[in-house]
Amino acid sequence: IVIFEGSVYDCTNFKITHPGGPKYIDDNVGKDITQLFYDNDHSKIALRLLNETKIGILKGSEHANIDSKKVKDQSMMKEIEHEEWRKLIDPAEGTIYQVFTKLDKDAYMNFVNDPKHLTRPNDIHRMFKTPFLDFFSRTPWYHIACFWTPVMFYKLWQGSYELSVVPLVLSFILGLITWTFIEYSLHRFIFHMEIYIPDNRLLRTIHYIFHGVHHAFPMDRDRLVFPIAAAIPIYFIVIKLLSLVYPEVMVNTVMAGVVGMYMC
Repeated sequence: IVIFEGSVYDCTNFKITHPGGPKYIDDNVGKDITQLFYDNDHSKIALRLLNETKIGILKGSEHANIDSKKVKDQSMMKEIEHEEWRKLIDPAEGTIYQVFTKLDKDAYMNFVNDPKHLTRPNDIHRMFKTPFLDFFSRTPWYHIACFWTPVMFYKLWQGSYELSVVPLVLSFILGLITWTFIEYSLHRFIFHMEIYIPDNRLLRTIHYIFHGVHHAFPMDRDRLVFPIAAAIPIYFIVIKLLSLVYPEVMVNTVMAGVVGMYMC
């Protein structure tokens, strides 16, 4: 429970997804966080998320004499305004199909560029309505380390048969730099260029699968990283592309660096 501008907020369910970590909320339980909130330059979106956890008005504050019905009506209007997207998209019914069938370009732009935090009881976000398919769309961060770390060391092991120590190290570093360039290019020229996507529902849906979902539901901890099942074919494509750019003896080690930087 925290206090903000004379109102009381229950942040219990939100603190585990708080971008700054739960410690900042735990350290201020029962305290007035108004000044702290503004000192840390929180965005309007953060203010909206905070509003969703409001449970009352602090007695004795300058807000205490506000008509309770008026406050309730205002809160309801804010919820309607902030969750207008729910009229089109039900997050529990598979968002991919709904993006494909229900959203035109303008609606899609509004949907992905309006970050959502599901705070209602039993709220859940499914990309696929079918539980089996939806399972493969979820990737906790530690799955990435568990799966790709052995791959990185395997490629280094292969490279050790082709290069001596110094070229091996330099090739690995080159791989780190290569992934930095790849990631920047993907975000700069593909993922964040949705405004230039033609008015085509298939292209919009592809964009949503690859990156739009991350913007639409940034607090979804199971979708902060790319699903392993989808990344495997891309892995082999990247190896092929690297073989067109670098000498064959360097490809394995450069790929090890690419994988290592990807995990970072």
